[in-house]
Amino acid sequence: MHKKLLILTTLLFVLASCAPAAQSQIEPITDVQSQVNTAVAQTMEVNTQIAQAVEQTVNAQQPAFTATAELPPSAEPTFEIVTIVPDTPIPPPTFPTNTPFVAQPPVQQAYDCFVETRSPEYLEEIKAGGNFEIKWFVRNTGTRAWDSGVDVKYASGPKMTTPERTEIKVAMNPGDVYKITLNAKAPNKPGTYTMTWIVEGQLCYANVTITVK
Repeated sequence: MHKKLLILTTLLFVLASCAPAAQSQIEPITDVQSQVNTAVAQTMEVNTQIAQAVEQTVNAQQPAFTATAELPPSAEPTFEIVTIVPDTPIPPPTFPTNTPFVAQPPVQQAYDCFVETRSPEYLEEIKAGGNFEIKWFVRNTGTRAWDSGVDVKYASGPKMTTPERTEIKVAMNPGDVYKITLNAKAPNKPGTYTMTWIVEGQLCYANVTITVK
């Protein structure tokens, strides 16, 4: 009996001495699991914060929606004629009456001339195919003298003269007049005809206009 008690007491002592060791082995495992759970929870919380930050960034980058009011259709344009009457009538412009009008003389060219037709008269009637005489008076109306030998020659129209060229055989000072006489023959068909000659250098023109019957 005493041996049984001794054995039982010994077993209890052994078990009592082993119990703390088992507990010390279990507690570390429990602490590690707790730390893992805490880390997982913190990681999930960080992920949640990251997701919220991304969503806020995306929403900030999207353009804000602006509501546009729909405008009613425009009405047809209307026009109105308005007569504006000034408060004070505008007087007409006035011009000085004590200043006499003075005509400005034409500008005189260095080389210029004028040809007067003395015969035949303008639209003078001449028989078809009939002979007549041309008389031209050439005046130097420029400011420079001409040398002798200036040509006067046919330019256009029916050729009613046998020669087509003549010359002024003398020098011409400003204001001098030179007479040219030519024999001519009228065209054979009735009508109005104009023959034109030109003074050399296109200074001026000489014309003859007749009516052929």
